[in-house]
Amino acid sequence: MSTTATRPLFDLFAEQQPGRSPSGHARLTLEERISKVWEGLVATGTADCPVCRGPMERAGNSGHCLRCGSIVS
Repeated sequence: MSTTATRPLFDLFAEQQPGRSPSGHARLTLEERISKVWEGLVATGTADCPVCRGPMERAGNSGHCLRCGSIVS
């Protein structure tokens, strides 16, 4: 078992820098994440779902996730 799995969650979250993911990359705001979804949907007709990261396809003026059923419009 990894040492990460045996450490309390609070300790893991406390080590993270605000605005950064555990890997050290900058986190996107909700607005930035949704904008990137729309950029993908408009450019290619597909994007990663902002909820489950499953495949999302454009359908008219909205995007529909094929995995979890989320809709962005």
